[in-house]
Amino acid sequence: MTELNDVLGAMGQQLRGVWVLAIVDRDGMLIASWEAPGNKLNPELLAGQFVLAVENLGKTIGQWGAELEASIGVPMFTLEDLIMTTTFSYLMIRPISNGSCYLVIDSSKDVPLGMLRLAATKYIPNLEKCLPGG
Repeated sequence: MTELNDVLGAMGQQLRGVWVLAIVDRDGMLIASWEAPGNKLNPELLAGQFVLAVENLGKTIGQWGAELEASIGVPMFTLEDLIMTTTFSYLMIRPISNGSCYLVIDSSKDVPLGMLRLAATKYIPNLEKCLPGG
């Protein structure tokens, strides 16, 4: 996991205002993480709870999308990422490695959402290379 932690660390150093970066499997288990100095959030709790909710949401969206596709013949929904906004932060969860796990980013609301998406797009290939089968 050292390589994963190294990639997450490099990503974290590039994104000022990010508190937690994590790779979490579909069961909500933390695989690797990076925390900014002074972070007060528990990455395991943060990542695990939200990923399980996203996993359930993804199933619902998939079922709804399949029903729409069957009725109109056009694929409608693929979960590319989910961004939740709290009173003090953004939480972005993006499936990686063919949906076998998720990249979780928790940041200050001062970080532009576009920067989070760009960073995810830039670093996901390197993260995937560190995962089994990558």
